[in-house]
Amino acid sequence: MPLWLTKVGNALKIAFTWLKGNFMLILVGVAVIYGLIAVKKRDNAYENLWKMYREQQAQNRRELEELRKIQQEQIAKQQEIDRKYREVVASIEQNYRDQLQNLSRAKEQELRQIIERTHDDPGAMAQEINSLFGLPVYTLPPG
Repeated sequence: MPLWLTKVGNALKIAFTWLKGNFMLILVGVAVIYGLIAVKKRDNAYENLWKMYREQQAQNRRELEELRKIQQEQIAKQQEIDRKYREVVASIEQNYRDQLQNLSRAKEQELRQIIERTHDDPGAMAQEINSLFGLPVYTLPPG
């Protein structure tokens, strides 16, 4: 057998004996190295998750502000519509009161004219007043 083969065989026996005696030390070393690598990767994962969380929060804040701005604009538009509505209704009511008052004055003047014209005849006065207000004329039979 060649000499180099014997030397390699002896070296392997010494290494195997050393490994057998220090198996726990090697196992702990491998576990520590694996743990360091895993912690580093986990730290990166936590940092990435934290970064994504902060970005999502910022995006949610921006969207919430935009929605609040839109809501405020809608409220302002609704208030403007309500204000205009109240103005139009007030104008219509005022116009109605004015027209009603004018109509009452006109009817009052016509009544005065009817009374002056038919001073001595109550039947004619009743007939003209009824026709002025659009009421049917009912006459009682004499008797």
